Amino acid sequence: MSTHNMKNNFFYSLVIIFLFSLIVNFSRQIYVTWKAGRKLVDLETEILELEEKNRELRAKLEKVQGKDFIEEEAREKLGMTREGEKVIILPTIVPPNFLADTEDRPISNWRRWWKLFVY
Repeated sequence: MSTHNMKNNFFYSLVIIFLFSLIVNFSRQIYVTWKAGRKLVDLETEILELEEKNRELRAKLEKVQGKDFIEEEAREKLGMTREGEKVIILPTIVPPNFLADTEDRPISNWRRWWKLFVY
């Protein structure tokens, strides 16, 4: 082999190595850019979801702070009334001998229903 031929081979080898490194770096950059774009889309989707949840929570807060809701909660959970109102508590009426049986063994459910409607 001649010296000139060896120099050409060395030069071509350097060019190939250089081009290969450019391709690898370019591929990495494309991947990083694609990954960043994907993350951006995911974050934008998350922002939209959080904004929707925020709107729902604000609407719920507005409802909870309303006079009607406060009054309803006071009536239902605390048993409060308006001034001048009277509370009437009705007793719970249980039909006689509905749940009890003269025998010691338990009664099946269908017999209890039968007793309720027939007797």
